[in-house]
Parts: sequence; structure tokens; C-alpha cells
Amino acid sequence: MQLSAPERRTHFVNVIRDGLEVVASLHQASQSWERPYDLDTCVRRWNADVGLSCSRVTAPNDRFVFYEELTAEPEATLRRLFADLDLDWEPGILERYGPVSRGLVTGEEVWKDGVGRSIRPAGTSRRSLTEDERVRVRPSLRPGLYEQVREGVRRRSGTGRRAG
Repeated sequence: MQLSAPERRTHFVNVIRDGLEVVASLHQASQSWERPYDLDTCVRRWNADVGLSCSRVTAPNDRFVFYEELTAEPEATLRRLFADLDLDWEPGILERYGPVSRGLVTGEEVWKDGVGRSIRPAGTSRRSLTEDERVRVRPSLRPGLYEQVREGVRRRSGTGRRAG
């Protein structure tokens, strides 16, 4: 069976997460790497990556999921994403998430030890950064970038509903 052009189209799902949480998570994960990232490198990476996502807000093949919404309302957030991608929602998909996702994590990805549990906020910055580190990192994150992406997604959707 040959697929039509819209059915062949590639989609990119941008998962956007608060900068401080990403910096903490990336910093923690990189500690097991040959060349761990320092906090400044993690900040530069978040600024660059979210800046790229911001430039993609109007791209027709890009979809956006905000981590905080995904962890607060996994089913509602994923249902919106599935609808945007013209995918059918299947009952039980969230229950199957754990066993399926555990099989996707390699032994080298030790920082993903929580994969397979229910979808919930990680709270990495409180666990892995000191208060002094959090205070030092916050001003280095490009101000308003996260909100700029969120607002761009809202405008794109043409509604006042939360972005997803």
C-alpha cells in the first residue's frame, strides 16, 4: 500500500521543559559521561535548544508538549498530541507506558532510572543542585524564552487553551 504525502510526512515532537530543571537533569546525567558537562555548558545547551524550538513554532510538522503539562495531566496532554498527529488514542496506553519504555533504556543510560514508572514531575533541580547553584543558574537562562515558545504555540493553535 502506498501512503499519500500527508501520511508520509515526518513530525517532530518538541518536549519543552523549564530551564532550571533541564540544566539540573543534564548536569546530573552527564556525570557518568567521559566528559561531564559543567553547569555553564548545560545552560548554554538549554538556551540553544529551546531557541531552536522557538524558531520551529510555526513549522507545520512540529508539535509541542510542555513537560509540566505532561506530568500534571498525562492523558489530556497525550490525547491532544495524538489528535494533532492524526493518531488514534488507545485505552490502556498509559498503563503500557512503563513496561514498554523500560525496554527502550540501555544499561548506559543510568540517569533514566525512573523510566517505566508513572509519568510524574522529576523535581531534579531540588535533588541535584544546591541552592547556590540554582541561584547562579537562573539568571543565565535566557529570560522569557520558555514563555516565548509557549505563547507562539498558543498563537499557532489560535485558541486561549493551554499549549499542547
